[in-house]
Amino acid sequence: MKIKINGQIKDLDFDISIFDLMHQYKLNKDAVVVELNRKIYRKDELDAISFNDGDELEFISFFGGG
Repeated sequence: MKIKINGQIKDLDFDISIFDLMHQYKLNKDAVVVELNRKIYRKDELDAISFNDGDELEFISFFGGG
């Protein structure tokens, strides 16, 4: 299956979880917002995410600076 992750098309296994992807990208679930097909998911909803061919996933992180 192919999905777009942060603007890049990736070929993934059908059974991959959002947490598997976050681990691959070395992302902390407490520091990232997950958007799938323009819908933002709360942290307690991440277990329910399943992917379909053609989905668009964005990992959004916030950081401060000065």
